[in-house]
Amino acid sequence: MKDYYAILGVPRNATEEEIKKAYRRLALQYHPDRNPGNKEAEEKFKEITEAYSVLIDKEKRAIYDRYGVEGLRQHVGSDPGRYWNPEIFRDFEDIFRWFMNGGWERIFHFSWPWGWESSWMGSPRDAVPGEDLQYTLEISLEDAYRGKTLSLKVPKRVVCSHCRGTGTEGRYRDQVCPVCGGTGAIQSQRGFLVIGRTCPECGGRGRVVANPCNHCHGEGRVADTRTVEVHIPPGVDTGMQIRLRGEGDAGIRGGPPGDLYILIKVQEHAVFRRQGDDLYVEQPISVFQALVGDEIEIPTLDGRKETLRIEPGTQPGTIIKVPGRGMPRVQGNGYGDLYVQLKVVVPTQVDEEDRAVLEKMARKYHPDIAPQPKRMFRRMRDFFGGTH
Repeated sequence: MKDYYAILGVPRNATEEEIKKAYRRLALQYHPDRNPGNKEAEEKFKEITEAYSVLIDKEKRAIYDRYGVEGLRQHVGSDPGRYWNPEIFRDFEDIFRWFMNGGWERIFHFSWPWGWESSWMGSPRDAVPGEDLQYTLEISLEDAYRGKTLSLKVPKRVVCSHCRGTGTEGRYRDQVCPVCGGTGAIQSQRGFLVIGRTCPECGGRGRVVANPCNHCHGEGRVADTRTVEVHIPPGVDTGMQIRLRGEGDAGIRGGPPGDLYILIKVQEHAVFRRQGDDLYVEQPISVFQALVGDEIEIPTLDGRKETLRIEPGTQPGTIIKVPGRGMPRVQGNGYGDLYVQLKVVVPTQVDEEDRAVLEKMARKYHPDIAPQPKRMFRRMRDFFGGTH
């Protein structure tokens, strides 16, 4: 089992700043560009990046601390950490200073149908990761109980098919930004201070699109709707998220796509009330069943019947626990429980013969509250000061 704290060399109560410092130090040591051809260093870099991406995220860290790697995978997918995620490095510009000025540049060749090739020079600064998307999915309590696989139509931005993501029209390539001269920054001097700022023309890339694509207007991606398949595991509850890696917006200039987060909302049920993994249901019984006892059938969420024993003398509001007939536990094995609250239904009308029987029973079992009209009449007379 992976120990992310041990991988970064920090204690389990490490602060966010301690985690950042540990990652910064290890990333500089094991980065593949500092260890060319060293597979062991590359794997180590992936390992520390995975550990950092989990521990720096408060939600992921809480899940990992409680359930470990396996529990984390159930929440965020098969891969708890996203390798090579540019978002991870935004706070660590010092990691990349060593690699700038050509250290990370690479040339990609695209072979086009009409027989010519074009080259694109890029660096990590050029690539922009796609945005994460969130989709709220409302499901019934029955679907949450059984689990379900759905096909969803999700609006998102995809790679432009016309320019294949380059953002350019025809055989034109990117050109050096005429404003910053390819540096990506503009410097100005105020006294002895030299102040730099991101070039507004190229956004820091150092290059601009010479002839923007007519379809995507130079962005390299367009709005579209795509169908994605999502598996709803049994036992999900409102507020839980399902992560679909790579199903968010497409990246820009070779950046990785974002993720799609399916936010679950479980509808209220007409019969059952849910509380965690347990279910609650209200079951009406007659006053006679409460008095003498009975065996009744109660509904369950899976459609099967459950026999319940009503003991003689059962009081209104009594709650009976039926083990293992609640919701599936999404975090592990087994089921929650079903709690049945008995609601005694009293007849609204009785005839004279029934009334006589009930009054006789009342005087026998509850003489203190049984109806006694004559005694009540005397109390009322004495209260108002009346005489015979």
